[in-house]
Order: sequence, then structure tokens, then C-alpha cells
Amino acid sequence: MDGGLTLSGSNQFDSIVVQNNGRLSVSSIATLGNANAAISLLPTARLSLDLATNGPTAITQNLSGSGTVELTGLGRATLTGSNSGFTGMLLVGGSSSGVAISGDNQMGSGTLFLSAGGGALLTGAADYTFQNLIQGTGNLFMDGTGTV
Repeated sequence: MDGGLTLSGSNQFDSIVVQNNGRLSVSSIATLGNANAAISLLPTARLSLDLATNGPTAITQNLSGSGTVELTGLGRATLTGSNSGFTGMLLVGGSSSGVAISGDNQMGSGTLFLSAGGGALLTGAADYTFQNLIQGTGNLFMDGTGTV
């Protein structure tokens, strides 16, 4: 059965599992629980994060699994967790939403899909060995002294 759940408020989860055909929608990083919470996305699961703020938001939780993480809204998310077990898709929606990535393993081995109006920013002084598949019509930027 397909289903969806919208969480709000600040939560203290240590782990979240989003089931097949499930959709978890949140409008705040605090809704996802503790800073180092484990978020596991099963194959057809989707985590939707509305980046309603214009400032950057750090996603410190550790992503794993093969589901989809969808970023929408006007803000920018920065991946800071250990996401080496993430093999799914990071979908950066339009409307000027974006994601900042500052290390090789912060995308795992998943696909980066940049919708029109969405973008990804590689930051920092480190060199990248970016082995992820990149798709879509959005923008990919490099800010820092590292090379890709």
C-alpha cells in the first residue's frame, strides 16, 4: 500500500526507516531527529524535504539505502553526514533549490539529478573524485581551490 507521512516539530529520533512506496515529508531538518540519526530509504521510498528558508540547512543525518531524497523550495541543503551507504537518487528540485557537497562520500554512490532551476555546489579545498551519475538540466558549480 502506498502511503505518506508528514512530520513536523522537533523530534529526537535515532533512526528512521522509510518503507517501500512510502513517502516521508518534512519541512525542517529538526523533524528528522538527532543530528547523527540514521535514515534508511528502502528501494521505492522517498524522503521529501522542503527547504523553505533561503539560508543553508545542514543535513547531518546519515543517509543509506536506495530510495530517493527530494529537495524542494528556495533554500540550500549542505550534506555533512556520512552517506557512503546511500545508493539512491538525490533529486534537487527547481525553484532555486540546491545542495552543497564538500566531500567524496557525502553523496554515497547515488545519482545526482538536477532539475531545471536546481543546482549543486561542490565546496572546499579538497580534490573530488566524483563518481556519481549526474543527470538533469540544472547547474553544477565548483567553489574552492580543489579540482574535480
